[in-house]
Amino acid sequence: MLKVTRDANTIRVVSPYLPAFVAAAKRLGGRWQAPAWVFDARDDARVREALLQHYGTDGAEASGPVVTLRVVWKPEHSAYSAPIRLAGREIAKAFGRDSGARICEGVVLLEGNFGSGGSVKNWKTCVGSKGATVLVRDVPATWVQRLADEPADGVVSVEVEPEEPVIDREALAAERGRLVARLAEIDKLLGA
Repeated sequence: MLKVTRDANTIRVVSPYLPAFVAAAKRLGGRWQAPAWVFDARDDARVREALLQHYGTDGAEASGPVVTLRVVWKPEHSAYSAPIRLAGREIAKAFGRDSGARICEGVVLLEGNFGSGGSVKNWKTCVGSKGATVLVRDVPATWVQRLADEPADGVVSVEVEPEEPVIDREALAAERGRLVARLAEIDKLLGA
């Protein structure tokens, strides 16, 4: 999703398109050199701050925990000539009036739907007439409080969704058996 590399003179940021971050990058003197924004290394703290503000992470490997959010959208909420976004992420994206909308990466549609509408020139991505409920996975946990303090436009509710890992007991038991057998072999070799 977000990749930041640094060398002696520059910082390179590869990130999903977000108009607010583009404006911040330009204010910081960033230059677009596809596929990354390039900044002067002396602006490291300011670049990190902008990344945290817009994406909830500064791109560091250990930048904090991630959560899954359950988000309920108001019926017929829309974004003109743009995807519907939340927490620095694209949720659903139309490409034109008649294109329909596709659900973006890391998003699971639980109820309702997203579509497209408007005119050929002024198309929009829109939530269906009955609203929509989605899971948005791998969201930096810093967004939870921010969304509670400042609810996003078109959002009815945001909750952290506990997700239990899927445990394949049979596979774990088989692996345990193989490991116990291997330990017995090793013990036999060491005892000889």
